[in-house]
Amino acid sequence: MRIDKINIEGYRRFNKSVINLNHGNFAILAGANNSGKTSLIQLLDIIFNNKSRKSVGFKDFSITLKSLLDKKIKELDFSSDFKDDKFIDFIDFINEHIKIKVQFELSYDWEESIGLFANYLMDLDDDMRNFYFEYNYKLNTEVIKEEFVKQDIKSATILQEIIEQNTESIYFYADKDFNNKKIIEYKDFKKLFHFEYISADRELDDENLKNKKITTSIISSSDSTNRDSVWNSKFDELKNKIANDLAESEIDSSFQNETQKILSDLKDSLDNVSKNEIEALEAKFHFNEKNLLNLIKDSLLINYSHSTDEFLFSLTEESQGLGISNLIYMSLQIDRFSRTIQPNTVNFFVIEEPEAHMHIQMQKVLVSYIETIFSSKKNLQGIITTHSTEIVKNVDVNDIKVIRSENNFMNRIVDLHQFIIKNGEKEFYETFFKLNFADLIFSDAVIFYEGDAERMYFESLINRKNSKYSNLARQYLSYCQCGGAYAHKYFPLLNELRMTACVFTDIDYDKEREELEGIDSDKSSNTTLNSILPADNKNVADIYQQQSQDREKNIEIFTQTDRDGYGRTLEDALLYKMISSTEEIESVFEKFNKAEWDKFNESFKLTLPNITSGKECSRKREELYNRLEISKENRKIDYLRDNHPEEYAEYEEFKETCEPERSIRDIVPVIDKTNFMYSIIFKDKVIEVLPNYIEEGLSWLNNKITSTI
Repeated sequence: MRIDKINIEGYRRFNKSVINLNHGNFAILAGANNSGKTSLIQLLDIIFNNKSRKSVGFKDFSITLKSLLDKKIKELDFSSDFKDDKFIDFIDFINEHIKIKVQFELSYDWEESIGLFANYLMDLDDDMRNFYFEYNYKLNTEVIKEEFVKQDIKSATILQEIIEQNTESIYFYADKDFNNKKIIEYKDFKKLFHFEYISADRELDDENLKNKKITTSIISSSDSTNRDSVWNSKFDELKNKIANDLAESEIDSSFQNETQKILSDLKDSLDNVSKNEIEALEAKFHFNEKNLLNLIKDSLLINYSHSTDEFLFSLTEESQGLGISNLIYMSLQIDRFSRTIQPNTVNFFVIEEPEAHMHIQMQKVLVSYIETIFSSKKNLQGIITTHSTEIVKNVDVNDIKVIRSENNFMNRIVDLHQFIIKNGEKEFYETFFKLNFADLIFSDAVIFYEGDAERMYFESLINRKNSKYSNLARQYLSYCQCGGAYAHKYFPLLNELRMTACVFTDIDYDKEREELEGIDSDKSSNTTLNSILPADNKNVADIYQQQSQDREKNIEIFTQTDRDGYGRTLEDALLYKMISSTEEIESVFEKFNKAEWDKFNESFKLTLPNITSGKECSRKREELYNRLEISKENRKIDYLRDNHPEEYAEYEEFKETCEPERSIRDIVPVIDKTNFMYSIIFKDKVIEVLPNYIEEGLSWLNNKITSTI
């Protein structure tokens, strides 16, 4: 028996949300901090266990429901002639619409026994293998009506107070449409579900050993229901021996006598304030199974052994690192629950944020272990909540449910399995989720870029002191490398997540082009850029026109334009900005000699390739080697320098005077991109060489995010 789907309506920030659990044995519920993960788990704990650290209250109604209720109360208009039938209509409305509703769709296999569920079968169709249950937290309208009449209410404020104080929880079983509902008592509902969860609020570092979580877990795993006969026999033997020894040694009497002295003094003090209402205070030993278990718990210490070639040492539980303690504690809890699976019921286990105190490799180990446990147990389901990128990267993308915040303080749950089924590209998403976009599901916005140099540049721009984009540095911003051919493949997912995305990509016209004339008719090889253009208009002129349009979408693409000197790549645009800061330059095709290049770079001191002609230098060297009749094996510049200093000086002078003209487009293909970008950042020239298209893109993203906050 398993839960296939959970529908949640009207609860806190989840007005209408669905958790699909029909893929795999466990689901990852991923979301940023304060996204509502814990709220959902606590709600399930309340429903299944009728207890929780917090209980459902009026405060848990969604903003939508509270607003609707407030509107309906105001419509009653107590200031005018109030009609009873108007109030009856109001009661009928809130009874139907103002409620937290959680629906469970269950399924079972043919070979399973449904004995416990048989009374709740609403459809006798042989092909149907489902059960349906519903939990309601609603207003107790009967009590509200009684109080309304009793108090003769003429005030909206008083009515609001009465409404908030009178709520109730009701359980139902129903048909597949949740229409034909019948009440089920909680005690009967509880028998159908075996639910536990490990809270994110777990302390593992108590120095005084008053909260030894691991030790306690071991003891609780050894309760009377699952102990073997040897344990029970030894336990009873120990219990009897301790009781007999206490009596024989008369230590119990001694303790009682000493305690009695203290109690007598206490009674004298109490008599002064209690009017002798307390006749006597006595101390008596009470020894039972629970006492003994507590004694064992307080006496048992878990030691972690470590050994080297020379030493053997151990650490106690309180001395061990929190990561190891957390790992062991959760492993014990999972193992304990898996050994207590109840057949023919729904066994559901939840772990909140297992990544606490764990480094990346340990998170991988834990999630792998959890997957193994859940996959090996047929009748076991679970949910893991997390805000760890590393955990979501190391599970099947189809198991991930993403909580996304919406406007008006509401949330949505995006099921990636359902998304992949609907949009296709299964292989792409399953492959690149682990490599690229696992962290974007937690982000407010994402920047797509082509290569490592771009990322270095963007992060330097955004995170530098006094940056004009400092607002971006305060957001949950993700970076995704995708080249120029794949960014558009992410767009359906971004739209599903309702994310803002800024795509920086190269225009990639003909890389063999040597002059500006005729560039407008060039085709771009950039698949992402081409994806936003009409099929019959995919040339550079069309891209430039598109780039000049208003930016109104949640996903926008930015590339080099005529305002970047008709650059083809990021490096083109950077060098164009460098030169144009001191020299009028029409395009990246304009040529300059070595002296001019040296002048342009005088204040920037960027790492650029040698401007001299490699071919001319090679020709000059060969000429000197031939003139000097140098053998083939010695034709090296070092040999020339060491053995023929005059000819070497001649060669160096030639290099200085050999100044073939070079354009930006001539230089960029031989640039070491990484070293070039390092020099920009290290020399603090990030702003001075800022290309137009990057400035435009980051400004758009900054304004877009600001407008949605």
